[in-house]
Amino acid sequence: FGTETVVVRLNDRSNFEKFHELGALIIEPATVMVGLLEQFVRSPSAASLLLGMDEGQDVVDIELRNPALHGVALRELQLPLDTLVLSVHRKGDTIISHGYTQLELGDRITIVGKSGSLNEVMLRLEG
Repeated sequence: FGTETVVVRLNDRSNFEKFHELGALIIEPATVMVGLLEQFVRSPSAASLLLGMDEGQDVVDIELRNPALHGVALRELQLPLDTLVLSVHRKGDTIISHGYTQLELGDRITIVGKSGSLNEVMLRLEG
């Protein structure tokens, strides 16, 4: 089906290794709840944003598929002013990006912003 991300809610800890070998994103409910509470204590605004609690704002991952943007620095994209690139995921690594970060085909770019502007960015990056 072309599924890129598989998320598993782990009920039995003995299955962890099997799902890990398959490359699944493993969610353990108790651990997730503790992590979420910690995030709300450290940064309530960021936690609210990431959970989609701020109306009109969203966080998305967009894969760069537009060959015309390969090698282009983020600052040259001239993204809408109400969007912000949080990070670039490349070949298993997370890059905390800046304006001089050059994009490569296949990069997964995490962006926060208003829903309408994010749709515009998606169209441009996905080509």
